[in-house]
Order: sequence, then C-alpha cells, then structure tokens
Amino acid sequence: MSEPDRLYLCMGSACYHHGAAQILKVIQAKLAERGSEIEIELTGHFCLDTCDRAVVMAYGSRRFEYISPDNAAEKFDQEIWPALMKNR
Repeated sequence: MSEPDRLYLCMGSACYHHGAAQILKVIQAKLAERGSEIEIELTGHFCLDTCDRAVVMAYGSRRFEYISPDNAAEKFDQEIWPALMKNR
C-alpha cells in the first residue's frame, strides 16, 4: 500500500496570525467533499519559510501563497485542487 500524498499548511507564527486555524477548517471541509477521489494527508507544518506571503500551503514543490480565511475556498478550488489532481 502506498503512502498518501501530503498537503502542508503552515502553522508558524506569521501564518497562524493571518488565520491558519480558520483556513484549516475550510481546507478540511473541501477535502472531505472530495475525499473519495484521492488519498491526501493534510499536515500542519511549523514553518514553510515564506512568512511574508502568509498564509502558505505546500504540495510537493508547489507553494500556494496569500491564503486567507476569506479566499481559502476559492484558492482551494482554483489552485490547490487542480495541483492535487495533476499527479493523478
């Protein structure tokens, strides 16, 4: 059995200050909507070294930046989900 892909959400101080905890809930809900399509593990990460572009998520070498509680659902649909599906 293969390991699931990992999608990282920065939980460092800058990202946390900019709403990472609220974004986590949005991303969890979005993944749950599509959960049967792919196996992905959502993982918190202490810092993704892009504090000036908070909130940041990472998938492989891709970085998704400037995510906010207000745009998290849109960013997921337009940027993150297509990147996850590209490897399928």
